[in-house]
Amino acid sequence: MAVEDRNCFIGKTIDNQLYTILQKMVEKGYAEDIPSRECFNELTLDSQLYLVYAALKRELWTPTQIPTIFWYDAADLATITATGNEVTQVLDKSGNSYTLTRASGQVGPNTGTRTLNGLNVLEWTGNNCLQNTAFTYNQAATPINIAMVLEVNVTALQYFFLAGRTTTGPGTRLSARWTVANALEIIGGSGTGVNQLMQAGVTVTRGQPYLTIPKFNSATSAWRVNGTQTNTGNIGTNSFTILQLGHNEVETSDLDGYIAEAVAFSDNTQQEIVEGYLAWKWGLEANLPIGHPYKNFPPKV
Repeated sequence: MAVEDRNCFIGKTIDNQLYTILQKMVEKGYAEDIPSRECFNELTLDSQLYLVYAALKRELWTPTQIPTIFWYDAADLATITATGNEVTQVLDKSGNSYTLTRASGQVGPNTGTRTLNGLNVLEWTGNNCLQNTAFTYNQAATPINIAMVLEVNVTALQYFFLAGRTTTGPGTRLSARWTVANALEIIGGSGTGVNQLMQAGVTVTRGQPYLTIPKFNSATSAWRVNGTQTNTGNIGTNSFTILQLGHNEVETSDLDGYIAEAVAFSDNTQQEIVEGYLAWKWGLEANLPIGHPYKNFPPKV
């Protein structure tokens, strides 16, 4: 606090000092609404102190506040099973039991080898697979937003970081990738024998972490990158028949980089609050655009 601010604060009555504290808490996101100064000053000291206490008692928002479809969090070491540094299982924090396991005959990603904002991430080195073979989802009927924090390494290759099917034939695919041209792209299929591709509409930079939300929802699919919707389009009607993280449909073109967290949800109105949670947790809040509701403070409950 600047000296002039301190002098101004000390010169106030107790009720006005408490009101100044509440105003600062609003600026920092700890309080959403406070009474007018006149109404506040008319309250008893106990009531004034309780308003300050209630604001301080607010906790950081997490995806436990909304229905999630799946949720994998590399920072939560209790959800990760590993042999040495090789991951063999990641538990689903959504409560839906979509546990990820190492694909048969494949190597799992690494844990404990890289961090982001001081938190553990799962590192893929180009030949690693995690999957849940029981996962199914009709994205054409109900949207699925898959919010992810990830980074790809600087090698100029194509990297897939999500796949929902196990075939790569025309019209049969459903996946998300980082292309050789440094674009984010969804590959979908209409079932007519022709793949439908939808790019995020922005150029992304290798070696930097990104907060992305590909929304899979047939003709109303969309990309959000670092808190901004960048493109909409049609990815066809194919359903998820599997969930694979860090590789493509046939376990080639695997990710070389890391995934920090992946949160899937169907309610499109929750996109910004999930972005706020992920951005502040992983140190990416500076990447959010001016005007984003969580640009200056994280979401709280």
